[in-house]
Amino acid sequence: MAQSIKTFAITWTGAPTSWDPLNFDAAANIFTARMLYATPLEISAAGILTSRLLNRFSVSPDSKQIDFSIKPNQIFADGNPITAEDIATSIVRMAMVRPRFPVLENIEGLHEWLQLRTPLNSFPKGIEVSQGRIRIRLTKAEDRPLLRFTLEPFAVIPRSCIDLNANKLSCERPSESGPYNLEVGGIGSEELVFKKRMQESIPDRIRFRFPKALALMAEIAKPEASETVFFANDLDFSGADLTHLRSNYAFLPTLKAWHGRFLLNPLVAPFNEQICRQIFADRFREIFAQLNLLDHRVEASIFTRLTPGYQDWNQMRKSYAGSNPQDYLNRLKGVEFKWARRGAQQPAFAEAIATVCADLDMLCTEVCSNEKSVRNLLDDGVSLISGSTGFWPLDVLGDLQMLFTPNMHKHLSTVAENDQLQKAIRTARLHNGKLSALHDINRILYDDAIYNVYTHHQYFYVVHKEHEKYLRGSPIGVTIPYPWQVFR
Repeated sequence: MAQSIKTFAITWTGAPTSWDPLNFDAAANIFTARMLYATPLEISAAGILTSRLLNRFSVSPDSKQIDFSIKPNQIFADGNPITAEDIATSIVRMAMVRPRFPVLENIEGLHEWLQLRTPLNSFPKGIEVSQGRIRIRLTKAEDRPLLRFTLEPFAVIPRSCIDLNANKLSCERPSESGPYNLEVGGIGSEELVFKKRMQESIPDRIRFRFPKALALMAEIAKPEASETVFFANDLDFSGADLTHLRSNYAFLPTLKAWHGRFLLNPLVAPFNEQICRQIFADRFREIFAQLNLLDHRVEASIFTRLTPGYQDWNQMRKSYAGSNPQDYLNRLKGVEFKWARRGAQQPAFAEAIATVCADLDMLCTEVCSNEKSVRNLLDDGVSLISGSTGFWPLDVLGDLQMLFTPNMHKHLSTVAENDQLQKAIRTARLHNGKLSALHDINRILYDDAIYNVYTHHQYFYVVHKEHEKYLRGSPIGVTIPYPWQVFR
């Protein structure tokens, strides 16, 4: 009898772009990575830490030591055993490339290890690997350190598949360690099919499709899409479309834990001047507020209403420095201005941009961004790029430090190199999220006006009502459910 197949349609991103776990933080790679590769720890459907690779994991009472014990008889899809060395290598690869990443930055002996000519041929002093066990010693206590090891960039692949001298893949696609094999498709494919490789109560086969967000309303109305679960970003849709989806389909929103933001390129005049950035960013927020969007009110705080640190935009606004703001308005006037959208289509964002450009007498042109990375667009002189990101309420400051970890996201390098911001994040973590320290983070980002939050948003799942069972009881709250958890 033919195995059933479940279809998961992801509209807010495209097909995968890489098989290297170091690139699995990219939106296009996250879901595919989760299907194919296990991370040391995972979040269960019940919202608790679990692992398919470890039979024990613990943190010492002083939060300065982590211990992992490997389950016996775990194998990659090619039949080779999954070893403690494979798992430890997934950790130190990240530490080598992003040494200021939360938890990793405090591994004992990390700095000395990084000075070696080929660090990956060994492990730092603070990582002991022997007889199926891994011990990680930290120089400082870390809050909730295990959560970091649930993230996709820690995906476990065979150590033998890595060029240890160059820290790059030495095979075309690493053998799978996760619950599924890839049956159909590859990099850039419009459709992927995954086949279960483990004896678990999860769907036998899952198909990924990547329709454009603009096509969702037509796609979901097709009879043949009745069992397809669509996953989308609400920034892609008008208020009328969202109301229609809520009324006519089974609709499951995630927490409103994300933020829409736009980057202003400090390498391009006039945004190489801070006050010009500030004037443009706040004028955009004023125009966006005037749209009176029911689902997306104007915001400026990187912290959402779900977490400490949130501030209303009106609390954060201030007059600009300098004796004559008109001088800066004149510098904006007549400027030819290229901008791009990444990820969400954000029709309201485009409307606001057009109004701001007319208001400031700027000549604005949207450029196609599909074939280039955000970093390449900035290097090509694009002045503004929109997008969205966010973090869950469980460890906001850890996620915030991760977002602005140097070399984590190349397009955020200018922000990540802001020493004042890095100090404020660590001060907030040191003082367990003291409110004034959180407000300092908001203020630094707001004043710098390179990374500009303009609204808060959420993702959602939607399916025909007769298949509402797919969404009922999905584990929303700790993280976005893994695709197979949606189809329980």
